Amino acid sequence: MKKIAQKQIGKLPLVGAGAQASDAMAANGGFQTVLTDQVSLHDSSPGVLLVNGALEVHAEGFAPSVDVRVLVNGQQEGGTFSTSMIADGTGTVPVSIQCDGLIAGTHTVEVQAQGPTGLGVSFRDRSLNAAAMPGI
Repeated sequence: MKKIAQKQIGKLPLVGAGAQASDAMAANGGFQTVLTDQVSLHDSSPGVLLVNGALEVHAEGFAPSVDVRVLVNGQQEGGTFSTSMIADGTGTVPVSIQCDGLIAGTHTVEVQAQGPTGLGVSFRDRSLNAAAMPGI
């Protein structure tokens, strides 16, 4: 395990502006990008990517199943997370993954969601925060 001297802690190359939105997006039946963020790692050794966020899902009239996944540079990371929503209600789906072996450079992180189309399912308040740090 690589140790970091206390004076270097404030110089860790963490970059991630985060993203948020509150406009309603109607589910289109397939996976659709609901938020995008970019993060940069400026260290030559492989690093760690931490992705955290939340997605508010609203359902009208029935209890749908909603799938959520995370893409890094267009490739799915981790699994697909599925949840059932309550009928005529709103619920929040948390998003949290860690990816090891991140190489130096700028990386695009997307949260995608999938819900049934034409049945009153929409994605509302959503947030995404991606942070990269050197491997320790």
